[in-house]
Amino acid sequence: MPRGSRRLRSKLRAGSGLRLVSRRSVSGKRDRRAVLKRRPARIAGSSGGGPARWTGRPAVASVHTASNRPRDELLLERLAALARELRKAYPAVIVTFGTPATAAARNATATVPIVFIGVGDPIGSGFAASLARPGGNMTGFSFVGPELARKNLEFLKLAVPEATRVAVLVAGEPDQPLTRAVWGELEQAAQVLHVTLHRFQVLGKVEQLDEALSGLTARPPHALVILNDPVFLIHRARILATAARLRLPTISQAKEYPAAGGLLAYMPSYSDQGKRAARYVDLILRGTRAGDLPVEQPTTFELVINLKTAKALGLTIPQSLLLRADQVIE
Repeated sequence: MPRGSRRLRSKLRAGSGLRLVSRRSVSGKRDRRAVLKRRPARIAGSSGGGPARWTGRPAVASVHTASNRPRDELLLERLAALARELRKAYPAVIVTFGTPATAAARNATATVPIVFIGVGDPIGSGFAASLARPGGNMTGFSFVGPELARKNLEFLKLAVPEATRVAVLVAGEPDQPLTRAVWGELEQAAQVLHVTLHRFQVLGKVEQLDEALSGLTARPPHALVILNDPVFLIHRARILATAARLRLPTISQAKEYPAAGGLLAYMPSYSDQGKRAARYVDLILRGTRAGDLPVEQPTTFELVINLKTAKALGLTIPQSLLLRADQVIE
């Protein structure tokens, strides 16, 4: 086993943001498949952990030193470093979760097949030439941005019918194609629902998120939509603390938000996408080129409702919405 693989077995502190996994192929023969996963993190720097013996079980690497640099910046650097180290382990396939991890893997290799999960805009991010035939060494499963944002607003209006002013946390460059498409879909839905939207654009810096949260405080809306972005997910505690202080019902696109006190979340089922990704990995290991496999959109979605938060806000969630929920937090 290459020395780089042994280094990848270094111990990872919980929640640090990356996980690398080696498993067996469906044929039962030993095979190295690497999983590079982006998760919410609380890190202030990085240091390599000590080497450990490769066992084929989940393997991760430590990231914990003091630094004054932004945590999201450090995490992106750590993703890039681990992707490069992972490439040296000669994996047969790399599986990624989210746009930042996928970009790190793409930048690390143009030859190893990459299967991504939960990417909002595969074409705009440069991961695929088209959905039907992505080309290159990448394929996977998209997040469905515009349509999902519309459903978020619709579910929020069902839960809070009196809401007429809704703030929206939007990430990324406003001229980016996916951002324009998402906002256009939200505006159309807002007209139908008789809602006025207030847009708070965050380009990726923590300071800009702080400015957006200050804007919410200056003129509180009736509710808050949190669109999908790693910066928002990393700093969800800060966002939800502001929402709680202002008594704002929230809806998001990740179940971590209601688990941390948000009201609603509606998003694709990542467990379903994971199973479908496993099928793609199997096809690739059997000889199919990644670029010949179409990028697929979600077919299964999940609705999560936090009734404890609803009670704290004095809201009664309609029975019709509760019946649609996949998970209810009580």
